[in-house]
Amino acid sequence: MTPGVNVPPRHGAIEVDAVDLGRVADTVRRVSGAEIAGYAPEFFSSLVSAALSREGMLDVQALLDRFQAESGAVDRFLASLWLGTTSLFRDPGVFQAIRRDVAPILRSGRLARIWIAGCSTGEELYGLAIVLRDEGLLDRCRIHATDVNARALESARRGVYPSTALREGIPRYLASGGRGTLCEIYTAEQGMITFDPSLAANVTFARHDLGLDGPPGHFDLVLCRNVLIWFGTAMRDRALDTLRASLVPGGVLVLGRRETPRDSAVGAPFERLAPDASLWRLTSPPGGATDAEPDAIDIAARGARAGAHPPIPAASAGGAASDPVAAPEPGAALTAESHVASR
Repeated sequence: MTPGVNVPPRHGAIEVDAVDLGRVADTVRRVSGAEIAGYAPEFFSSLVSAALSREGMLDVQALLDRFQAESGAVDRFLASLWLGTTSLFRDPGVFQAIRRDVAPILRSGRLARIWIAGCSTGEELYGLAIVLRDEGLLDRCRIHATDVNARALESARRGVYPSTALREGIPRYLASGGRGTLCEIYTAEQGMITFDPSLAANVTFARHDLGLDGPPGHFDLVLCRNVLIWFGTAMRDRALDTLRASLVPGGVLVLGRRETPRDSAVGAPFERLAPDASLWRLTSPPGGATDAEPDAIDIAARGARAGAHPPIPAASAGGAASDPVAAPEPGAALTAESHVASR
C-alpha cells in the first residue's frame, strides 16, 4: 500500500485515502492483533467507508478513536471484512468438473486428503461432501476445513441452514450431475435443515488465516474459491504460495472463476485441468511435499506448528447460517457489497 495514493470513492461514500487505510490497519492490529493491511485497497477502502456510515461518523480519526475505546466496534469491522456469504453448490459447473476430472484422481490413492481454505459457514464443505458421497469417495477422504472467522467456522461445524438454502441448492445440485434426492442426508425442523453428521465425520475444522499462516499439511485437493480476489498483490502472492506448497505433486487446486494461479509467479508449476472451470493441477513438486498419508488430526497439528490455529472438532447442533448469494460477475468492482456476494 503506497502512502499518499488516493483510492477513488464509490458514489455517496466517504473518501478514504491510502494514509487513512494504513492508520486503520495499524489501529486494528494494536487493538485486536488482526493483520488486515494486505487486503486490496479498493475493497479495504469501501469497508472503511461502510464502517464510517454504520458508526455514524464523518472522518477516519473518529472511527479510530471508537476502535480504541470500544472493542465491539473493531469486532463489527472485522465481521464485515471476514463476512463470507455463500450458497450450496454455487457455480454447479465447478462441482461437475470435480466429478469428471478430480474424482478419478482421488480414486487412484488409498486415502484422499482435501483442504477447503476459506470455508466460511460451510456450504462449500457440505456441497463437496455430497458430491464425494455420490461418487463413493466420502469415506476415504479426510477433509480439513479452515477459515479466518471463528464464528463462521462454528456455523460450518454445526451444519444447520435455512431450508431455503437447500431448496435453492437442489437445482444447482442436479445441474452439477447430482443423482436422485437429498432427503436422506438432512433433517428439517422449524424452517431449518441440519445435515447428517456422516457428511462431516471425517472433517477437521480449524482457524487459519490464509494471508499469514503457512500450509496446514499436504493435500490431494485444495478448494479456495473467491478468497484471493479480496487480497492485495503481496498478500495474494503469499496465499498462492501457501496453496501451492500444500499440494502434493499432481494435486488439484480449485479457485474462483475470477482467480488464477497465473496471477502470480507461483503459477508456473500449474496446468489447467478443466477448460470450463478454474481447476489447476500441480505439475512440479512443492518444496517438502511427500506422499505420506497423515490423518486429519496430524494435518491440523502440522498446521498449528506452521502458524495455523487449533482445530475445532466436528459436531452437529443448532446454529446460524448465511443466505445463498451468487458470486460477483467478472469485472465487478471489489467493494464491500460485492464481498458479501462472493463466497
